[in-house]
Amino acid sequence: MEQIEIAGYKREKLNYNGLKKLREEALVPGVLYGEKINKMFSVPAFLLKNIVYSSIPKLIKFNIEGDVFNCILKEVQFHPVSEVILHVDFMQVEKNKKIQIVVPILIQGANIALGVKKGGLLIQNLKKATVLGLYEDIPNVINVDVANLDAGETLRISDILNKNEKYKILADPKAPIVGIKASREKTDSKV
Repeated sequence: MEQIEIAGYKREKLNYNGLKKLREEALVPGVLYGEKINKMFSVPAFLLKNIVYSSIPKLIKFNIEGDVFNCILKEVQFHPVSEVILHVDFMQVEKNKKIQIVVPILIQGANIALGVKKGGLLIQNLKKATVLGLYEDIPNVINVDVANLDAGETLRISDILNKNEKYKILADPKAPIVGIKASREKTDSKV
């Protein structure tokens, strides 16, 4: 899993006006929580861009005035109109504890897939999956090779489950990831 370092500031519980003032100073309020921790903080908004606007999960080395925590982004709240980040929640991760995190699925070999060469249409049904594992074992992306996928065939979660034993994909094994729909022209010409 990719790592990123950021720094923030301790904060007390604030009322609406206090939170509004923080946001006017380009700071985003947040909470870092874990088994034995519940810390309120604020962090400069620009430091969150590489975390919030990325589809790739990141391990965050978060320094709150000298206290350093390993954590992941758990939730983000946006303003409904301006889409400014209003609040973030980070969850502390520990070295020997498994975590659940959403990981994007990356399709490889789409241009050279057998079914696509025959005029079929590649359809990706699942673009991300929830994964369970130790943070150091979780990949940035789940790579799925479709080069050998023919028209009318579908690749399912069960087809990639046993590829890596270090983490577990928490999805229905029958769920389709990607398939190639046969071309209509070919079926119409046979009639």
